[in-house]
Amino acid sequence: MTLTLLLTLTLALTFTLTLTLTWTLILTLTKSLTLTLIRYLTRSVGFLFYRMTDVTFTMTKTIYYSCMTLRNVVISWAFMWTLFMFV
Repeated sequence: MTLTLLLTLTLALTFTLTLTLTWTLILTLTKSLTLTLIRYLTRSVGFLFYRMTDVTFTMTKTIYYSCMTLRNVVISWAFMWTLFMFV
């Protein structure tokens, strides 16, 4: 029983860690690429779209943090589901 519980906990933690790292990598790359593209377009087009870039940057941050919250919810759910499936 103890070995099964230990194995289940290890499996759940491994799954959760893999999910966390993958999701964080995707969000970080998406955020970096989006911000780089916005800054490049701002420099290319000029000061006319500077204010639009501020709004877009704020929206990008809002979406990013919403995704981070969603990620935490999904990870918590996946961990609990994995734990309950094997216990």
